[in-house]
Amino acid sequence: MTFLQEKGQRRRKIFEGLKDQGGLWIHVFQRAPIGVIGLDGEGKVWLWNKRAEDITGVKAEEALGRILPWAKEELKEVLKEAFGGKALHGLEFLQRKGEEERWMRLSVSPLEGPGGAVGGVVLFFWDVTEEKALSYALKQILDLLSSLADSTRAGLFLHRGGPFLYVNKAFRELTGFTFEELTAMPSWEVVHPEDRPLVRERAKKRLKGEEVPSCYEVRFLLKDGSVRWAELALAVVDYGGKPTIVGTAYDVTELKRVQEELYKANEELKRLVATKTGELLSVEREREVLLYSISHDLRAPLRAIEGFSELLWEGYRDVLDEKGQRFLQNVLQASRRAAKMFEDLLKYVRLGKKGLQMSRVDLGILFKELLEGFDPSLLAQAKVLLKGPFPSLVSDETLLRLVFSNLLDNAFKYRKEGVPLEVEIGSWEEEGSLVLYVRDNGRGIPRDCLEKVFDLFQRLTVQGSPESTGVGLAIAKKAVELLGGSIWVTSELGQGSTFYVKLPLEVCIGSAVDRG
Repeated sequence: MTFLQEKGQRRRKIFEGLKDQGGLWIHVFQRAPIGVIGLDGEGKVWLWNKRAEDITGVKAEEALGRILPWAKEELKEVLKEAFGGKALHGLEFLQRKGEEERWMRLSVSPLEGPGGAVGGVVLFFWDVTEEKALSYALKQILDLLSSLADSTRAGLFLHRGGPFLYVNKAFRELTGFTFEELTAMPSWEVVHPEDRPLVRERAKKRLKGEEVPSCYEVRFLLKDGSVRWAELALAVVDYGGKPTIVGTAYDVTELKRVQEELYKANEELKRLVATKTGELLSVEREREVLLYSISHDLRAPLRAIEGFSELLWEGYRDVLDEKGQRFLQNVLQASRRAAKMFEDLLKYVRLGKKGLQMSRVDLGILFKELLEGFDPSLLAQAKVLLKGPFPSLVSDETLLRLVFSNLLDNAFKYRKEGVPLEVEIGSWEEEGSLVLYVRDNGRGIPRDCLEKVFDLFQRLTVQGSPESTGVGLAIAKKAVELLGGSIWVTSELGQGSTFYVKLPLEVCIGSAVDRG
């Protein structure tokens, strides 16, 4: 007997022993949901389960006792290694069934007998065609999302507090690092050293589910050593079964520079206003000098800011994103409010410059004319009561109109939201004086502001209060004082206000006229 014959007999004995001991496993394999094929020591089929029939289209009786019918060259190499005692897993191949080709995943395990000798092998295989199709479709989707991410101007990134898991093209261009560098370095290393503690602390809290700002600005330290400002918008998502920070980064360096310049210009403007008004109001010729200062020192830079802002809006708004456009609109509105403030201030400093122009004034007619000058839609929503009779008054009509137009404007401006406005105008005589009042049911004035509302540049700081130049009531007070009278206010926050104007009665003449 030759050596090869002895080796073959030894394999058959091992295999027969394995079959005798593995009857239960054969029973299990026959009902397995995957294809199972058993080969003896000579490579002949001894097991061909039902699922193997379904996958290959070959019946068991056609395969049993034969060398593996569809063994391709690459499979023969796999079997050779298996008969050598090596288990192989995760192999893939195409299996033809009729006119159809299906992808299979294969695992091959050697059958070892006593002493570790290999007497056969078992092949396990299953259909992964749908899995590969799904995997391919998923890859297509991921490739599409990656292309979309790379086409956006916002830097996109993913991380869990360590290295970046993903960064798009815009983020790589912003930082100057490559994808490989960013996914190998701690995510906080792209942040300026002074900002890193804040960024790391917020990242830890965000991953723990704690409440932290979702949008804020930080400085990035770029690969070339330069520094850029970035606005971050961050959220936490479940990625790979773990909480992961997903974020966007916008380069706002240029916007910060413009903001800083506008802020400096605004601060300089405020400094000039504060300095000039503080100095000029204290000197004897406050009106003339202040008027000159406003006309030359203050209005020119204001016009420049407003003019250039309008040019920016008309010519470059499409270049700015939504946030940039909002900032530019804020500049325009602020410059226009400042222009209104200077207009009111001019009225203030000019008061009395020409002296009093005394004439007979019918107060009832004056109040009606003032009310007719308001927006009809506002008047339609308000209830205005003129509680006459009102006397005729020898006074300066221009100053009276300034006083009560400001008081009425105050009532309409500071009305309460959702509550119909009620305004009452009345008068009475007391101790040689005429007291006129304007009462409303508006927002009211805090007690600590009652003594200051008539001061120049004083504005109410109540939440929700409309913008004001802080000059209107100062104009009213100065006009009343020029008429030899006094003005004061009583108010409760949320309960409305009553402004009182007291004028000398000796200038009051003529008959009563009921204009109510």
